[in-house]
Order: sequence, then C-alpha cells, then structure tokens
Amino acid sequence: EWKVPYTKGMIRAIAYDKEGRVIVTQERRSFQEAKQILLTPNQTTILANGEDLCFLTITVEDENKYPVENAMNYVSVALEGPGRLLGMDNGDSTDYDEYKTNIRKLFQGKLLAVIGSTLEEGEIKVTVSGEGLKSSTVTIVTMKSEIKQGIRVIEDFSNYSQSDKCYKT
Repeated sequence: EWKVPYTKGMIRAIAYDKEGRVIVTQERRSFQEAKQILLTPNQTTILANGEDLCFLTITVEDENKYPVENAMNYVSVALEGPGRLLGMDNGDSTDYDEYKTNIRKLFQGKLLAVIGSTLEEGEIKVTVSGEGLKSSTVTIVTMKSEIKQGIRVIEDFSNYSQSDKCYKT
C-alpha cells in the first residue's frame, strides 16, 4: 500500500490540454482553526417584490486567510432592514437541525442562508457571528419593483402552521 505522509503546506494540481497548455490550476493549503467569517452573496441587489431572493454563502477562514474546509462552527444570522431570513442549509444529510432558524452549523466549512425581500425598498444588513469568530456583515439593496397581484409578506406567523411559514403568498 502506497501512502504519502502528511506535511503542512500547499498542494497544486495542474490540468493540461492535449497540446500541453495549462487549462486550469487549483491549490489547497493547510489551514488552522477558523477565525473569520466570510460572506459571499450571489447578488447584492434584489427586487422589493416579496419574491426575490439572495443566496448568501457563509464560509470561514483561518488567521492566514486560508479556507477552513472542515469547519463545523455554529453561526448566528441577524438581519436589519426590509428582508427576511427564509432558511439555512449546510448540505449535511445527517444534520436534522431546522432550516427555518437563525442558528446553524457549517458543514465542510460552508453554510447557505436564503434571504428574501419584502415589499419595501431599502438596505438589508446581514450580520453573521459565531463564538470565537470575527463576525462579518454584508448589505443587500432592495429596489422598487412591480408587485404581482395577490403577493403579501407575512411577518407574524402566530396564526399559521409551520408549512405556511415557508411560502409567502
């Protein structure tokens, strides 16, 4: 059996085409404990129509700014402004935590938060924090938009079942 001993550092994979030209390079580096939260929205402007979404990828990095690819830290998501946290998921099929929560753990260093618009224009400030981690904030701008007939945004769920909370109609 052939084994390569672990050594801290960097490993690089380079792919070449049949003419020997580099077509892609990818690197991975050894990492330490998670120290900083990183937020990557798929877009920073959404429509204030009660239907538009922003998918916010939450990751962490170490003190050297390397991704911590095995992180399982719990993080908390807080919103200010005209937006709604519709749910979070980490892709771990063995994690039975609720999707509709503001606290969830990372899996393999990642977590996805789904932010929804309301019917108001403005700025949604999303802050993600976790114990022992430097928090991060991202701003998502909601822009005036046509609102489809029959769309309303439910903010008080006390009179609705759990399944109703997922769909704003």
